[in-house]
Amino acid sequence: MDVNRRLLEGYYTALQNRITSFQVQSAQERYAEILQEHPDIEEKVNLGHLASYLGISQETLSRLRSRRKRRNRNLI
Repeated sequence: MDVNRRLLEGYYTALQNRITSFQVQSAQERYAEILQEHPDIEEKVNLGHLASYLGISQETLSRLRSRRKRRNRNLI
């Protein structure tokens, strides 16, 4: 019973954090955060699904990816 409660609390906390991120963070911040947590996510997940998870359109995700690539090129 104790293990189930801990798992449920973990899922609940993750859900609360996700809801809060939609209220507080911009799309760019959510995108940067998921890339930091999962650097290879773009190779593993369909970009349409990633956009949906982030709560943005595929067009917005495309613009964010483009800006990030330009910034990375300018840093080199």
